Amino acid sequence: MWAIFILVLSTVPGPSLPQQKLLPHLDKVVHFIFYLILVILSFNGWKENKNGIIIICLVLSYGVGIELIQHFFIEKRFFDIYDVVANTAGVLVGLKLNFSFLKKTNQFNIK
Repeated sequence: MWAIFILVLSTVPGPSLPQQKLLPHLDKVVHFIFYLILVILSFNGWKENKNGIIIICLVLSYGVGIELIQHFFIEKRFFDIYDVVANTAGVLVGLKLNFSFLKKTNQFNIK
């Protein structure tokens, strides 16, 4: 459901987006948070893949795919490499938080 939420928000045409000028780069913070949550939910929903490599690849590919959809199919939206960087940072921090939590609660055998 969270991935669908991200897709829906990411495919809103540019002219329909609210304009905000108070916080520069707020959209990058939103990307970071959305993908942090997505990777944590994905990792916890797929317990068989404890190392997270497949989940990282899927979530990052999803983010790049959405950027390409925006660029080619959504009015006044474009591919932004900094959105991809924010997505990647969110994924990496989300994985770190998830691994730390699992290690702390002894739900995962990490040395």
